[in-house]
Amino acid sequence: MYIHHMSKLVRKQVYLTAEQDEWLVRTAAQERRPAAEVIRAALDAKMRPQHAPMARLATDSLWDIVGLGSSREQDVSEQVDHYLYAAPKR
Repeated sequence: MYIHHMSKLVRKQVYLTAEQDEWLVRTAAQERRPAAEVIRAALDAKMRPQHAPMARLATDSLWDIVGLGSSREQDVSEQVDHYLYAAPKR
């Protein structure tokens, strides 16, 4: 489970496209965690400064499967949504 290490959470209201909402609902269901946690994790992954601590990675069991698979494709990490969900390539 993702545990956010902030002392205080700040409420924000955002508008999502229908497609973004579908992604959020699907991801939250697959990961069995609240949509708010998925959003915070996505923001951390995209916007966290490179030097900021990532302590939660040490306890995230998903990291145990990193590197288990192989593919001839060279852009899997950049195009993960395309390969997993048939989203258009970026």
